[in-house]
Amino acid sequence: MRNRTPSDLPTLVSGYLDQHLIRDRGLSLRTREVYADSLMLFLKFASKIENKDADKLVFGDLCPETVLSFLDHLEKDRGNTARSRNLRLSAIKSFAGYAGFKNVALLEQVAQLKLIPGKKHDKGHVDYLNEEEVFAVLRAPDVTTPFGLRDRAMLLITYVYGLRVSEALNLSLADLWLGREPTLNILGKGGKRDSMPLLHEHVEALNAWLRVRPSVSSQKVFLSRAGDPLTRDGFAYILSKHAKAASFAVPSIKNRRVTPHVLRHSCAMAVLKATKDPRKAARLLRHVGYATIEVYLHADPDEKLDTITRHPALGIKRGDFGDRGPRVLEMLKAAREGKDHPIA
Repeated sequence: MRNRTPSDLPTLVSGYLDQHLIRDRGLSLRTREVYADSLMLFLKFASKIENKDADKLVFGDLCPETVLSFLDHLEKDRGNTARSRNLRLSAIKSFAGYAGFKNVALLEQVAQLKLIPGKKHDKGHVDYLNEEEVFAVLRAPDVTTPFGLRDRAMLLITYVYGLRVSEALNLSLADLWLGREPTLNILGKGGKRDSMPLLHEHVEALNAWLRVRPSVSSQKVFLSRAGDPLTRDGFAYILSKHAKAASFAVPSIKNRRVTPHVLRHSCAMAVLKATKDPRKAARLLRHVGYATIEVYLHADPDEKLDTITRHPALGIKRGDFGDRGPRVLEMLKAAREGKDHPIA
């Protein structure tokens, strides 16, 4: 094994994820997953720019020009919003700060990276689907196939309960009680747990998937076709595929970027329209306070939160999400999925 130096990427990444984020800052494993996801995307991009494996990168390769090119790539090639771009940049700056703390020789480069500005965006804009559009997406999966049953159950539960993508993907079999008084246990931000009642339609959808779910060692509810826990990229691919199919029935969906968080926004808007009470939407979406939910109040100026007569509570191929990457990418992938990732 080659010698590790204070500017070696695998060494820095390992220390950043476990020592800095978890031990020093006391952040949750969920937060580590989000930071790991951003760093993995960035290091994959940097490895192409530098024409070498990510495992052989050093901190000096992560120059401001590379970061700026990456941010441009996020917007132009991946279709990320300014908000998503800024979140990725924040993760890079946080990692850079840790690198500078571990090796003072890197401080000049760290200072340059921290000068990269975020991009202004409209914080009041919320993209969401209306009732007709949500129903079209939920009806899109082919429920005559096993993984169509998975997709329908996953998208239905995610929408109705306003789940974050991490909350949906981390659901385990032990989090479901489908007997008398069925419930769904959700592990949210900061390790907080919440228990929600499941309606009959939700129990039917989950049972339909569980009857055909592969018998594997993983206890996660939603699995890939290979029997592994589904990833964020997998979820996003599935949702995008079904949104595209739904657009043939409801043309207003066409050319819309329907992300997992759009489903969460859509749930919030449906609750606000039905109740006219932001506190109830905040409770359903598991916000600590309801000030965060106020952004939704300005999202639909035409309807002015008119009461809807019913809340849509109904009652989805797996893509290639990348080849096996170098070691540092494997470590980030494991962290993103909440697994251990020791470095030999």
